[in-house]
Amino acid sequence: MVFNAVRKTPIRKFGGKILGYMEEDAKGNFQIRNFYGRILGVYHKDEDQTRDFYGRIIGKGNLLTMLLSMNESVDKKPDKDKQRDKK
Repeated sequence: MVFNAVRKTPIRKFGGKILGYMEEDAKGNFQIRNFYGRILGVYHKDEDQTRDFYGRIIGKGNLLTMLLSMNESVDKKPDKDKQRDKK
C-alpha cells in the first residue's frame, strides 16, 4: 500500500523534543514514524485496526502512539550501560 500523506503532525514530549511524526492520508488512514523517519505502524480506518511495521495486527482502534512510546523505550540505553561506558 502506498501512503500519500496529506497532513504531517509532529509528536512532542512535554519539553518540546520531537519523538516522531503522525501522517494522515485523504481517506483518514494514519501512519507513524519515529524521529529518524522509520515507519513504526499504520492505522487503517476501514478495518479499524492498527498494524506494526511488519503487518502484524496490534489491536482494534488507533494505537499508533503506543508504538511510538514502545520504540522510544527500546532506543534508550539503560543507566547501567551509561555508567559502564564512562569507565
